[in-house]
Amino acid sequence: MTPTQLAALKTEIQTDPQGLGYAACFPAQPGHAADLINAPTQTMVRPISSAIAMTWAAAGPYAAIVDASNNAASPCRASCLAILAAFNSGQGIDLAVPALASIIASWVSAGIITQAQSNALTAIATQSASRAQVLGFNPVLESDIDAALET
Repeated sequence: MTPTQLAALKTEIQTDPQGLGYAACFPAQPGHAADLINAPTQTMVRPISSAIAMTWAAAGPYAAIVDASNNAASPCRASCLAILAAFNSGQGIDLAVPALASIIASWVSAGIITQAQSNALTAIATQSASRAQVLGFNPVLESDIDAALET
C-alpha cells in the first residue's frame, strides 16, 4: 500500500465510520480486522459491460436514445451518440464517473428516459463490495493493518 493508502487505512481502523467493529480486534486479532474490511458488507456502483447496458436499453430506452441522437436540435444529441458508440464498441459503462451520471440525469431532465429507467440502470450497476473496495484498496492484508497502525 502507498503511504496515502496506509494513512487512510489507519483512519478507517481508528474511526470505524461504518461501525464494522475494528476496535474489538485489537490488540489480539488484527487479522480479524482484515477480514472485516474485506467482507462484502457494502454496495457500490461499478462499471457494467455494454452488453448489460444494452439489455437495460432494450427494455425501452434504446429507441428514445436513438431518436435523440438523430435529432439535431436535441441538447442531448452528443451524449446519446457517445453512449450509442460505447454500446457498439463493447466498452464498459461506468456510472461511478460523475460526468456519466450527469449525462444520465440530463436525459431524465430532457425526457429521453424516465427516472424509473435511470434508477433501474443504477440498480444494475450497484453491486456488493467490501469496505476495502469502497475505499479504493486491494484486499487488505494483516501486514497492511500492522503497517498502517505503525505510521
